[in-house]
Amino acid sequence: ELAATLRETAEKGVLRADATMPAFVLPDSNGELVSSDTLLATGPLVVVFFRGGWCPFCRTTLAALNELQPELAALGVNMVAISPEAGEYAAELSNETGLCFPVLSDIDGAVGILFGTMFRVPDKLRKFYLWAGIDLTQRTGDQAWFLPMPAAFVVDAHGVVRHVHVSGDI
Repeated sequence: ELAATLRETAEKGVLRADATMPAFVLPDSNGELVSSDTLLATGPLVVVFFRGGWCPFCRTTLAALNELQPELAALGVNMVAISPEAGEYAAELSNETGLCFPVLSDIDGAVGILFGTMFRVPDKLRKFYLWAGIDLTQRTGDQAWFLPMPAAFVVDAHGVVRHVHVSGDI
């Protein structure tokens, strides 16, 4: 049931190619504010949404993107990863994995909502996460239990979304 709902959300509710990317300002893992305008000032941008450092699939994806990052940088492309996790968890992830691109904290999910990636974690999955020791209230500082679907947006230097990949398969 969750998979079908997320698949439908991914197909209908996510920001589409040819749309203008919403502007945002979010703190990075060091607490410094990073704006989308600054990221776009030097060229195209890849925006990646992930659930958190606790997610092994997300960590694997981020590691693969980290390997790709020098090639993208050589082409003048910036990359940024966005998670609802609070700054200390973003810093921990960045330090443990040696990420070469910023990890931004979208703790209230507002940017994820603008991109259309957020979903409310159903009670059954919430109970499983708590059983597994994953307390999103602690990790996000928010009791709403929203997470982003895994998603990547390729945005040109003018802020226009050129490619979208989103997966309802969490």
